[in-house]
Amino acid sequence: MTASLPMAALFALATLAVPLGAEAQTAGDRVPDSVHVGRDVSIVDDEGRKIEGRVEGVSEHSIRVAMKRASTDIAMDRVVRIEHPDTLKNGALIGLGLGLTFGTISVLDTRGLDNRAAFAAVSIVGNTLIWTALGTAVDAACNNRQTLYQRSGRPRASVRPLVAPGVRAAALALSW
Repeated sequence: MTASLPMAALFALATLAVPLGAEAQTAGDRVPDSVHVGRDVSIVDDEGRKIEGRVEGVSEHSIRVAMKRASTDIAMDRVVRIEHPDTLKNGALIGLGLGLTFGTISVLDTRGLDNRAAFAAVSIVGNTLIWTALGTAVDAACNNRQTLYQRSGRPRASVRPLVAPGVRAAALALSW
């Protein structure tokens, strides 16, 4: 019986010494200036959920995101990462510009052709379609998401008692 007393005292001390999820909001829990109303965002919260939508409102410690048919408020102390997603529009526009340029260059020397107009139309339209598809494919292959906010790792610890017939112990879990 005397051997279990130091174990119980050690268990009580360990339980009281480790904070169990009590976290106050810090200066890092404020919405960053790069997140503003009207911006498309992709937010990952501390439970691993991904919320994609447009910022509808910003307060000091939360963000309101409008999704397809609903909107939700997300507290900054729950946010792990905020990203600005990349669209394929810029790759398609660059490809479109290159296609028009190369198509126009290819019809500049059409002196020996009988049907110049048909060749010009096919050349410009064909180059435009091919280069637009190529620009879109290259843009899709590149990950150009812009990280607007990344929460620094917060170390967490928890202690759980393990009690069973003949077993008196504690489980300590650490994460960072």
